[in-house]
Amino acid sequence: MSNILSGKFLTKVSTVQKIAKALNVPVGYLMDEAQEINLENNNIILDLLNNQNKILSEINEKINIGLELLKKIKADNKD
Repeated sequence: MSNILSGKFLTKVSTVQKIAKALNVPVGYLMDEAQEINLENNNIILDLLNNQNKILSEINEKINIGLELLKKIKADNKD
């Protein structure tokens, strides 16, 4: 059911209508729930991507600092 609601599994409208009838809820209720699930999933994914970007940015900054130190050491060894 959650795969149908989240859009991972395509189904016929009649199937959704049968599910809604069995649950005694309007079809729109199921669609609203699917939109809420998708919105929550999107927010979780965005949070994860933002955290990943922050971590990658910090790593990149440390790599750049290390490269600058290596350049200085190399330059000092030439003298």
